[in-house]
Amino acid sequence: MQLLFLISVGVLFGYVACDAECYQREAKECSKSLVSEIGSDLDRNLCNFQRKLFTCLKEVARECEMSFEPELRAVEFLSKQLCDTGSKLHQQYEEHKDCLIKSATNSKCSESIVNVFKDKTTERELVIAQAEVCKQLDTFSNCIAVDVKKVCGSNAEAFYNFVQGPSIRLQRKLCDEVIIPLSEKGEGSLHMDAPTVFRSLGLF
Repeated sequence: MQLLFLISVGVLFGYVACDAECYQREAKECSKSLVSEIGSDLDRNLCNFQRKLFTCLKEVARECEMSFEPELRAVEFLSKQLCDTGSKLHQQYEEHKDCLIKSATNSKCSESIVNVFKDKTTERELVIAQAEVCKQLDTFSNCIAVDVKKVCGSNAEAFYNFVQGPSIRLQRKLCDEVIIPLSEKGEGSLHMDAPTVFRSLGLF
């Protein structure tokens, strides 16, 4: 599993920041409890882990009054389709899988993101780095798409864009409603690795 790592001002800023703190706190609990539950079998049970994680995160988004529950549902739906070995989407994934893995493995697209986090150790440094990565999200995604087209062809690129689109939209919302407000307030870092479609199958 390799990559993928998304404000308001005045009165609205205070409200959003409050929601951001709620989501940060509860989302961490989702991940923590599920990792404990699945333990060393995580790599083998990614689809099962993602299914439970989505259920938990949707409830957290609802309780914390975040606006990105629809985006969570969209990514959840595609993840289920990819995990369903009888689905057309899974068949398309199998067709392109080897080349997608090769493209991701050899890609230099993540170098700028890695550099952002380099030598960052404190909570404050990490949350500022996360906000900086938010600014690079579209550049990063487009870079991957270009690499996929170059290595795997137009059909694989179309598949990548179709599947990855909902994940990018979700990540943007996380940046706007959680990560950036927390960085403005000087809060601790968030596990910003939102559930992504490809991660259900151990890719990206």
